[in-house]
This record gives sequence, structure tokens and C-alpha cells, in this order.
Amino acid sequence: MKLWRLYAFMLLCTACAGLAFAWSWADYQASRADYIVASWQRGEPVTEPEWQHAKGLQSSALFWRGQQPDYLEAMGQLYYWRNTQTDISAAALDQNFEASLRYYRLAIAQRPLWPYAWANVALIKAQMRLWDAEFYTALIRAQQLGPWETRVQLAVHEAGLISWRQLDFKNRKLLLQNFSNSFSTDQRQVNKMLALTEKYSYKAAFCFYSGQQQVETDIAALIKRRCRK
Repeated sequence: MKLWRLYAFMLLCTACAGLAFAWSWADYQASRADYIVASWQRGEPVTEPEWQHAKGLQSSALFWRGQQPDYLEAMGQLYYWRNTQTDISAAALDQNFEASLRYYRLAIAQRPLWPYAWANVALIKAQMRLWDAEFYTALIRAQQLGPWETRVQLAVHEAGLISWRQLDFKNRKLLLQNFSNSFSTDQRQVNKMLALTEKYSYKAAFCFYSGQQQVETDIAALIKRRCRK
């Protein structure tokens, strides 16, 4: 009986060691993919060979830890990055967006209170011009769960600006609140938010709204400078 327990213990230790190795390998592969993505974030162009390499690394991570929400979200991000290539076709654009959405949905299923995935779903749906129930749910959940997260603010702001004509009063109010939240971050964030309003031709409306808000002196000065241009 004691020998049986020893064998069982040895098997358990072997299984735990194997699991630890698999998880460590998955983390290693995911970190290698993240390193490639970081180069794109610094402004380097997204090339198809590099993208395929990053996808292979992230797929390897998901093979070992298929339900890990960080890996699922990273794969969704990879497909989103693929659409930044200059020679992408319209058909490929939609296919990449759909693949990106699929992975973000899987990530949300594993971690429903994570605002970043919700924000990215809202942004992708807006860029696809798919203003359905999923879009509105994602927009609301992102703003509710991550009101002070800078990346969430930017994604919600851009999704809302793209969709402004489709939004009812309640959702426009949500977008304005998200914009107001950025005033409590820093000048860099507010500058990015204002740059997006200008990109989508809503600068005048949001400058008027900004003028009605009570904000810190440095933020007020930044808004005044940007709105004068």
C-alpha cells in the first residue's frame, strides 16, 4: 500500500513538472511574439513574414495554454496589427477583423471584467461599421470597467467618434464622460484624445464641450491651445 502511494506521488510530481514546463514554454513563446509587436508599436512597419512569425509564436503559446486570456487577447491584437499593412485588400481586411473579434470574444469569455478586450471589440466593430448589440454592449462595458485606463479611453473615444451619428443621446453622453475622464490623467492623454477628435472632424464640438468643464489649469491651457488651431 505504501509502495502504491509512492508511485502515485511520483506520477503527481511528474505531471506537475510537465505542466510547469508547458506553461513556462508558453510564456516564453508569448514573450517572443510580444517583442515583435513592441517593434510595431515603436513605428516599425508590419511585414507579412514578421507577422507570420509572431502568429506562429503566439499559436505555440495557445497550444500549451489555450484558455489563457492574455494569449487570446494577444492573438486578437496580432490580427488587428495585420490590417496596418499598406497592401492589404478589402477582403483580407474584413477577414482579419473577424479573426481579431473571434479571439477577443474568447478572451472576454475567460475574463469578462477586463476592459481592454471590450474596448477593442467596440473599436473593431465601429471600424467595420457593424453597429449591432455587441458593439453597444462592448462600448458600455469598456467605459464602465476601465474609465481611468488610458488605452481604454482612447479606444472608446475613437469607436465613439467613428459611430457618432449612430449613437443615441445616452451613448453620446457616455462618450463625453469618457472624454472628460481623460482630463484627470495627464496632458499627453488629453492631447491624444483631442487629436482623435480632429482626425474625425469633431474638434469644434468637443472643444465647446471642454470649455464647459472644470479642469486643472495645465489641462485647460492645453485644450485652449489645441482648440485655437
